[in-house]
Amino acid sequence: NEYYELLVPETFEFSLNEALIIEKHLDTFRQFNIGIEKFGMNAFMVTKVPNWFNHDQHREYLDVIFQSLLEGRETTMEALFSKIAANLSCKRSIKANWYISDHEVQTLLDRLSQCQNPYRCPHGRPVVIHLSYHEIERLFKRTV
Repeated sequence: NEYYELLVPETFEFSLNEALIIEKHLDTFRQFNIGIEKFGMNAFMVTKVPNWFNHDQHREYLDVIFQSLLEGRETTMEALFSKIAANLSCKRSIKANWYISDHEVQTLLDRLSQCQNPYRCPHGRPVVIHLSYHEIERLFKRTV
């Protein structure tokens, strides 16, 4: 099978205008082996999802697809994979003021060094910045 049935269907509610946009794109969902049907005036029920969806993250994947459609973005498989990967990487990232061990820091640095582009996150924000010795002195008001 190219899909799996959800034990409990997922329901998504939208504004009336958003629901009209989603309704126009139901074929897009079906192309991706997503079983979706209208549920009331402004909601949709998803009953099956493709096998490439992680079982514990199908709602997040579906949210990305809905948002892409509502924002008028490209909805090819490649574009959706890219968007899903970027969103999940941000949600799973280490946040400010989180404590991580020296071992976790080393593991992150090792993995970062293996990235094709280790200097930017999937959304384009910098991961690494360069501060010159002069800039550091200036930050500590050691220069004039």
